[in-house]
Amino acid sequence: MSEAISPILLSLYQGVIAFDTWVELDSGDECGVAAKCLDGSDRFFVVAANPTYADCYGITEYEQTPFTALKQATLDACGLHEDDQFPWCEYDDEGNVVPDTDTLERLKNWLGSTLGSTDWDFDLLGRWLDPTSIYAPGDEIEAALTAQEKSELGVTRQWLGGPASSFQVVRVAAGIERMNDAVTAKGLPYRFTREYNYLPDGR
Repeated sequence: MSEAISPILLSLYQGVIAFDTWVELDSGDECGVAAKCLDGSDRFFVVAANPTYADCYGITEYEQTPFTALKQATLDACGLHEDDQFPWCEYDDEGNVVPDTDTLERLKNWLGSTLGSTDWDFDLLGRWLDPTSIYAPGDEIEAALTAQEKSELGVTRQWLGGPASSFQVVRVAAGIERMNDAVTAKGLPYRFTREYNYLPDGR
């Protein structure tokens, strides 16, 4: 018989769902948060601090995959099509692939490289870090609710932050008692504990 997992403590900050108590973590190799549970233990939400493209797109065990299969898996994961420009290839002034740059070696090297500094990379990094956000439980709770339940609890999505670092959060109109009833009914590992009239300082 498996041991019951202690629920993670959440609070409502002006109605926004977030961890109640957490500590930010950064070991150099991993980053994220440790969130406090009802029994006093911590649950860790961490990811690689310097992810590769393979990490971000969930492409695993690619070292031994044949080129055609790996290329198709990469296109599917990245949402690319044959008429798009591929990031592992070089292109001439007319937009044509430079011969011998669409190869297995270059594709594997790109998948194994860490994210760069383009707008596309920053967007990808933001999505990679989303599971470590103190607001991440709101996403899971929202996804578990039906349309009617969302309406009854007053669930909405809102943007926080500024133009350079905005992100979405889940806000509810219901109080902690109704939210606890909702997460218990869905079997989610959370317990709402407090309501605050301010927003937390954290991502």
